[in-house]
Amino acid sequence: MDSMKKKEEELPTVKKYVDIFLDEISEGILEVTPQGNIVYANARVLSFVHSPEKSLLGLHFSELFTGNDRSNVLKYLKR
Repeated sequence: MDSMKKKEEELPTVKKYVDIFLDEISEGILEVTPQGNIVYANARVLSFVHSPEKSLLGLHFSELFTGNDRSNVLKYLKR
């Protein structure tokens, strides 16, 4: 088996362990696209926002904030 194919077969296992690790740490972690859309939220973030992951996925990061905080986040993201 060539090494590239073997690495491709190992990816789901590696991803599983990374996901478990990210869900077990105490810090909240979001993965956000360059456009600001949420594509990953670990368990800690979900406990902060009291929402299931599927309701966050695809949202713009700034939608997690209100009022002046949202405005400040949008300004910062435009830099």
